[in-house]
Amino acid sequence: MPSNMTISKLHFRVLLLVSALILSSFSSSALAQPTISLTNVDSTAAEAGQETAGFTVTRTDDANTAALLRVFVKVEGTATFGVDYSVTNLAGSNPGYIDIQPNELSRSVVLTPRLDNFIEGEDTIKVTLLDPLDANHQYTVGSPSVADFTLSDDVAEVILTLDDGEAAEAGQDPAGFTVTRNSQGNPAVLLRVFVRVEGTATFGVDYSVTNLAGSNPGYIDIQPNELSRSVVLTPALEMLEEENETIIITLLDFLDGNHQYTVGTPSQAEAIILDFRDLVFSDSFEQ
Repeated sequence: MPSNMTISKLHFRVLLLVSALILSSFSSSALAQPTISLTNVDSTAAEAGQETAGFTVTRTDDANTAALLRVFVKVEGTATFGVDYSVTNLAGSNPGYIDIQPNELSRSVVLTPRLDNFIEGEDTIKVTLLDPLDANHQYTVGSPSVADFTLSDDVAEVILTLDDGEAAEAGQDPAGFTVTRNSQGNPAVLLRVFVRVEGTATFGVDYSVTNLAGSNPGYIDIQPNELSRSVVLTPALEMLEEENETIIITLLDFLDGNHQYTVGTPSQAEAIILDFRDLVFSDSFEQ
């Protein structure tokens, strides 16, 4: 019959073997961390047509894919999230995170530029994979781990066209012009276009206007979801003998940071106001 000492040694060896197996299992599990990387990078976005950019966070491993994996990222660049662009599948403040769902091996993020009426040039976005920031979501950062994106601008251009260049005091026959924007920028919001008014005619004395406000320089508001705004110049009826008078309208560069645009061609128009007495004399002479 084995002695107690022999049994104790046997028990000890069994305990050592079980401990080794447990430790080996634990170590294998600990080492089987997912490796993550950035794939399917589309690096160019544009406000024009709201062309999107994007990337995919991919895990490659034999670990437990049945559990959600939270991957942390840092987002940098000159573009501002929520102002210049929006995202899908990226949450949290900076650093943010991307959740690869259970039983999935990747998660894609789409960067969509936002339309605006600002002259910004080309903005940049830089995304960097970070080491784990949550003990419940462990992984190893692989390569590539950084992606750079550019977001190109799309600026509204405005022009001025003369609709009717001749006004007359007789019958208060009006003249007029139209300010037109293209569909670039964000047509869904109001765009204020600034103009300078010159000439020999005096506003408020020789003529009145519609859709032109402010002192000189004045402004014309192109309403949301519209691409143009027309201005009517109506001469005042005066019983004064005076020369024919001129009105010169010139588009100006933007004077309000909330309403930015570029000035195209044509950008100036001139109208004339025919004097009432000249018309009366001309009609009498023709008769």
